[in-house]
Amino acid sequence: MENLIITLACICLILFGAANVMMVSLHLVDEFSQSWNEIQKLFSERTLTQITATGADTNIQGDQVTITLLNEGNIPISKFPDWDVILRYGNGDTVRLPYGQTTPGWSISGISFQGLPETVQPNILDPGEEMDIVLRLSTPVSENVTNQVTVSTHNGITTRLLFRR
Repeated sequence: MENLIITLACICLILFGAANVMMVSLHLVDEFSQSWNEIQKLFSERTLTQITATGADTNIQGDQVTITLLNEGNIPISKFPDWDVILRYGNGDTVRLPYGQTTPGWSISGISFQGLPETVQPNILDPGEEMDIVLRLSTPVSENVTNQVTVSTHNGITTRLLFRR
């Protein structure tokens, strides 16, 4: 009789341990599945995203540069605070500009479609629309020197533009 009680207790511990291992395994498979879905979603978004820098214009002092970007992809783009704008001066100095109205910094001055201000989905860069961004620089760009600006969207799609003042 004593062996029966010990045997039942051992069987209960084994069943409890096996159930616990199964629950942890199912939880890990669920987490893996969710991660895989997020990766697939990001990959799909990246394949449908394409931006092109089409032009640059500097002010007389060289401390403000306006860059024009065209959404040539198939999806609307937003999340602008998560974008990266990096300016490489002709002398090799590089600066990352934060999003906002600060100096140094960058902000959106307007979004348009075929030269007209956007009316559908304001503050979102839809396919075919152009967006002007203003770079405010604490160190002006020099005259007759080639500079490079790199713009990267929130999902890592980049475009580069060489420009001169």
